Amino acid sequence: MTRTAVLLRVAASLVLLAHVAGQRVPEAPEPNDSPATATALPCGAEAVGTLQSATDEDWYALSLASPADVWLATGPGADADVGDTVLTLLDATGGPVRAADDGAGAGRYARLVVAALPAGTWFVAVGR
Repeated sequence: MTRTAVLLRVAASLVLLAHVAGQRVPEAPEPNDSPATATALPCGAEAVGTLQSATDEDWYALSLASPADVWLATGPGADADVGDTVLTLLDATGGPVRAADDGAGAGRYARLVVAALPAGTWFVAVGR
């Protein structure tokens, strides 16, 4: 089993970002691949997680009090290069809304920008 680390960055509105910038949130214990087991991730925080295998996904929960432009991106972790990542934005029931395989210029890490995402609970799945 190959374990590789991934870093997820989330930003929504500059006001929220200013209040929580620099926070690092570890992923929840495995399995964390559903709405019930997702790690809460405040806007502006970075999530540090590990993808256990090619089929593992790590889920994070975002709560927006008001509509916001949301920027999601993965990057290399401190331990190892995770390689190609996929980001999926899911609604409150866990249904997929939008996905991104590669970020612009990154080639392997994913980036997803969503304008005016409505208030509510959203989930982000990180996988390969």
